[in-house]
Amino acid sequence: LKNLQALAADVSSLETLDAIYVADQGTDLVESRDGFEQVAKDLGDKLHYIKQPNLGGAGGFTRGLYEVAGHTATEHANVLFMDDDVLLEPDLVIRMTAFSNRAANPIIVGGQMLNLFHPNQLHVGAEYARLNTLEPGQPVEHSLTTADLLGVDEETLKPNRQERRLDAGYNGWWSCLIPYEVVQATGYPMPFFFQWDDAEYSYRARAHGFPTVTLPGAGVWHADFHMKDWDEWHRYFNLRNSIITAALHSPFNLNLLSRVLLAQLVRYLLGMQYGLSATLIKAVEDFLEGPEILRDGGVEAMQEIRRIRDQYPETKRHKATDVPGIASNDIGIINSAPPPSRTAVVLIKRLLDQTRGRHRYGLGAVPADEAHWWHTSLFGTVVVTDANQDGVRVRSYDRAKTLDLAKRGIRVIQRLRKEGAAVQERYLSAVPELTSRENWTRLYGL
Repeated sequence: LKNLQALAADVSSLETLDAIYVADQGTDLVESRDGFEQVAKDLGDKLHYIKQPNLGGAGGFTRGLYEVAGHTATEHANVLFMDDDVLLEPDLVIRMTAFSNRAANPIIVGGQMLNLFHPNQLHVGAEYARLNTLEPGQPVEHSLTTADLLGVDEETLKPNRQERRLDAGYNGWWSCLIPYEVVQATGYPMPFFFQWDDAEYSYRARAHGFPTVTLPGAGVWHADFHMKDWDEWHRYFNLRNSIITAALHSPFNLNLLSRVLLAQLVRYLLGMQYGLSATLIKAVEDFLEGPEILRDGGVEAMQEIRRIRDQYPETKRHKATDVPGIASNDIGIINSAPPPSRTAVVLIKRLLDQTRGRHRYGLGAVPADEAHWWHTSLFGTVVVTDANQDGVRVRSYDRAKTLDLAKRGIRVIQRLRKEGAAVQERYLSAVPELTSRENWTRLYGL
């Protein structure tokens, strides 16, 4: 609602826009809010308010492409994706549209992200993903990263500047402009529900000859990523969709990928994150199910992963002043040591100690940014602050869960090594159908 009001109040930006699509997938509808009726009048015929099933971010963003492409007269259009929870500077619309219209060839134009809670701070100047190791958000070489745009470079002591040309691998869909020509050649986004839909689309578009540019001086403010907790249900989509993207756009070295997943699983188990371990296992299992897992756009998967995680107590958030069974005056903060210099040796030692039921600390509290596996594995029970600072979670060592999840995890990762290449071929074959207009018509129930 605030972003619609910002656009309605900025004449120049509003004149640049032919249409504004709002895909409302919630139960707390935008149209029920005070102020919507007035902003709808202010925007007039340009506003298209659509209610649809909850198909996640991918389904919401794709609806805009779907509506624009549905006009038979469409030869060219710039479709600008934007998150609903950003702080918008309306001039963004003018800058990104002008840049796109002056490009020699059609390109994806990304807006930058600035950190909402640190307003002078740029998240990253341009980024790419290490696909085979499932690592998004990697800064392009020479890119500014968590940089104070009003500050100075620590090496040169000169003001930070963004003018250097950088080649982005992809751009987050907090603000991202996609010309219609790209859609004609590339198709629609994958029905991923959310997470990695932006990266997959940019890498697919690049394969069709359309690069991505992250445009300096055009951006939105978005909640700082470091204040989002990693151990949430959406981690399932992050993992599952990253493996699918790797299968589609990387060499898909299954030995390397298996080592990456096994290392993640071991760290989660050592850190007593049993729900997160189960989340990883479910993500790999569902990848191995093949493209059929995407047929409903992710609705069933969202419900199922929430049910699975609900079985693990450490996934529950509590008030810091009301931790079940633990009085606040019984807990002291125990800070982490620096990262170990001999990681493998420390990892084996922690595994042996946990297996034998040896814990250096019976109970303690740990801040979010110090909740490393080598530290939390020293506790019998540890109270860990959430990254968003809104609450805490209680992790307690459970030998039975550790052994069960370890066995299940090793089995499914072994399956990935054996079956992954055949499953990859199924995903590659399914892309044209999954990203077709007909598939999205079906998902929208139209």
